[in-house]
Amino acid sequence: MPEMLEPVLAALLASGRYGREQGTAGLRLRIVSGRAQVQVMARGHSDDALKHAVRSKYTLDLPDKPTLVRSPGVSFLWTGYRTWMAMANEADIPDLESVVRHDIGVLASISDQSDGRLLVELSGAQVREALAKLVPVDLHPRAFRPGDTALTLFGHVAGQITQVDSAPAYELMMFRGYADSFLHDLTECGAEFGIDVIAETGSFRA
Repeated sequence: MPEMLEPVLAALLASGRYGREQGTAGLRLRIVSGRAQVQVMARGHSDDALKHAVRSKYTLDLPDKPTLVRSPGVSFLWTGYRTWMAMANEADIPDLESVVRHDIGVLASISDQSDGRLLVELSGAQVREALAKLVPVDLHPRAFRPGDTALTLFGHVAGQITQVDSAPAYELMMFRGYADSFLHDLTECGAEFGIDVIAETGSFRA
């Protein structure tokens, strides 16, 4: 019996090889867990004050374009106009929502999203070829680099793709309610290359 991923996905995806069975798999799929995520939406005309507060509290610049900015504690992912996702390892900051609300809550609307998103890390020698079937984004290194992010569609499922390193590895995020459709389409697109689904979950890579 293959080991299952986190319980909510147990009925959808088991660890093991999917698609092509011969040779080294061209893709590696890992579910990301243990991450706290808090949505931050700027209020009124608070942009400058919010950026100043984030810089003061977290020593990083809140991105005003589609990028991920990282720090050892809290990182921020651009998720749309005047909207970001604050992220941290739950082991390091168990109640990220309270921390962010305390630090910048007077300047932004804060809502916890930790259980509302599915996060998948996808890497491997054929990762760009597989994603080209699923994502209408130019992932060539001249156009999309580590730290870049884009709101997009995974087939017919809305989500967000972020390049997390130069290997390359990508993180794919969408609402958890679409996990079934997304994982089906992803495994279909990657089947010709072979996919090693890794049962170990992993937290945010700062």
